[in-house]
Amino acid sequence: MLEAMADGGIPDQSTRTLMQERRTTATSVARPERAQRPLALVVDDFEDSRVLYAMCLADSGFRVVEARDGEEALACVARERPDVIIMDLAMPRMDGITATRAIKSNEETASIPVIVLTGNATAPEIARAHAAGADDVLTKPCVPARLTAVTMKHLG
Repeated sequence: MLEAMADGGIPDQSTRTLMQERRTTATSVARPERAQRPLALVVDDFEDSRVLYAMCLADSGFRVVEARDGEEALACVARERPDVIIMDLAMPRMDGITATRAIKSNEETASIPVIVLTGNATAPEIARAHAAGADDVLTKPCVPARLTAVTMKHLG
């Protein structure tokens, strides 16, 4: 299924249902193994993108939590202390630039890698993401294997 999504296509309802079932199963199974599996926070206001990238990371051995915008992301970072953050830029309430800047300016969370995943990959937007503290910038649509590889690279 993820291979079919690699071209950036939008999943139909049956695919979304299957993705939700797999995500729920992966999340509930992963909880007891916190010390052994890295925790990724996926932040995106577009549910289909959030589910796709969360499933990609869960299938690669990550535990995954999700947030719909920068405000939810900051609350989740404070509560969960993820090992890595996948951050969209264009979101309501608080955008990814503002959230990344807040994460990176807090000494308790500054070391958490933030990987920006954006559909607006213009040179000025990439520069803004890096200036805010992003550790890497990927362009949507992103092939799941690329997201996993870049995420693993930042976990050392």
